Amino acid sequence: MAVLTKKQKYILYGAIIVIVVLVVAVYAGLLYISRQGAGAGPAGSQLYTVQIDNPQTALAADFPAGSVTYAADGHSVTVYDTKAGIDAATALDLVTTIVDQNLNTQVNQRWSASIVSVPKSTVSGTPTPMAAYAADGVHWSVTWTATADVGSFSGTQSQDTIAGTSSAGADGDLAMKLDLNGGANAVSGASYPFSFSEAGVSLMVTLVPTD
Repeated sequence: MAVLTKKQKYILYGAIIVIVVLVVAVYAGLLYISRQGAGAGPAGSQLYTVQIDNPQTALAADFPAGSVTYAADGHSVTVYDTKAGIDAATALDLVTTIVDQNLNTQVNQRWSASIVSVPKSTVSGTPTPMAAYAADGVHWSVTWTATADVGSFSGTQSQDTIAGTSSAGADGDLAMKLDLNGGANAVSGASYPFSFSEAGVSLMVTLVPTD
């Protein structure tokens, strides 16, 4: 039996280490692929499509004397009403349809929705948010409701945001009711945009006084 020299032993040990590393890497790669499933879904804002429903029945009811127009991209609406109608409004409703574009049927994706910004009007000389605060005086007074139409789509509200999950191909409605303070002071020629984020998509509702 031949005796290996020290150099040959180093070469042999090195080859064994390389083989072990390659085997581990291949196994890890196969495990990752198996967990991802066939055709993993896109990431970030590309994971969902979000469209503002048309018509907005509840929003129209918030401003009964006004009119609602819809942007072609389905991501914004504008409400035209008198200053008195805008000042007296006590709620702003918005209903959207969210569709999960994920291709990975083995994993439920996560989505969230929140209020990004609220406009202000000047009341008694003080810029005042047009939305109402919750009892804590910090978070907005808002109610989110998630309803599944197709597949699994649900959410849980925490303070003024909602977080949820959806299955691949799921289709659901997300209804938001944001309380307004009912004491705004809209100014002729101004516009008042409320912005929201739903499933990574930016949405906007703009109030415009007509007089």
